[in-house]
Amino acid sequence: MKKHLFFFGLSAALMCGLASCLLNGNQENLPPESGTPTLLAMTRIDVKNHKSDFNTGLQYFVASALTFPPTNKRDTVTFSVTVQGPVLSRDITVTLKVDESVLRAYYSKDAIDYQLMPPSNYAFVNQTGVIKAGSRFAEFQIIFFPDKFDLNKSLMCAVTASNDAGVSISSNFGHIYFHTIANPVAGVYKWDWIRYNNAGGTGNPASTSFTGRSAVFSPLNPTEVTVKMGYYTQPNYIISFKDTHGTLSDFKVKIDPKALQGWLADKVEVTSGPTLTVSPDLRKFTIKFAVSSSSGARNLTDVYYK
Repeated sequence: MKKHLFFFGLSAALMCGLASCLLNGNQENLPPESGTPTLLAMTRIDVKNHKSDFNTGLQYFVASALTFPPTNKRDTVTFSVTVQGPVLSRDITVTLKVDESVLRAYYSKDAIDYQLMPPSNYAFVNQTGVIKAGSRFAEFQIIFFPDKFDLNKSLMCAVTASNDAGVSISSNFGHIYFHTIANPVAGVYKWDWIRYNNAGGTGNPASTSFTGRSAVFSPLNPTEVTVKMGYYTQPNYIISFKDTHGTLSDFKVKIDPKALQGWLADKVEVTSGPTLTVSPDLRKFTIKFAVSSSSGARNLTDVYYK
């Protein structure tokens, strides 16, 4: 079973430690452990990067976007429900549900009209858990089925928790807004990459060139997608466009700015481009750029097509 990039199995000690670090009292209505009242909050943890700098709720809405490759059969997200304030001396049974009222309450927060995610798109591994007396968390998992997502619809699966102990729920971090974003050019493309070991792109392509691989245009929002390039450490391109009542125009491309910082440190400099050419039927995207480096000049082309 494939895990999402951000989520892996945790030992109890690690989960409790990170959850405490994330939620141990702040200006977002979560009390310190020694204070009152006790309340419940949902926690997501970036274990891969050993960071605890994002959470749930509206403040971290972007972090709850589901960006799995749409060809995946199933991907699993792990999260927890935590106790804030004094722990209780009794077990707390926590029950999760998909809460359509939370989706409706979100409606006015941005310009995207999210629809309720169909139940066929997800399945809870466990919908009920127990926070043991004196403990602070119960772990949950939900499986998503990306190959069943409708890429032409913005969908939301807003998860909230209730409990049998009358413990209040954090208004800020009491929900996870799992969501997908519709984008008219998102999806799976075939992918060719051509590299020339000179600035002009002449002669025979380098042996590292390839054809017929797959690449995914993953939506960042309704008018931006990101996709891997072939060169170097394979950072992302970001492709943007205008959508005027279904008519797409003004296509632009840039290299992920975070990648460029690393390139400069490695003495890789972009000398031209990137430029983007889009076919009239929007089924072929060609991106070209050139670089100089300590190893010499490179002329590079990525072609994505259906």
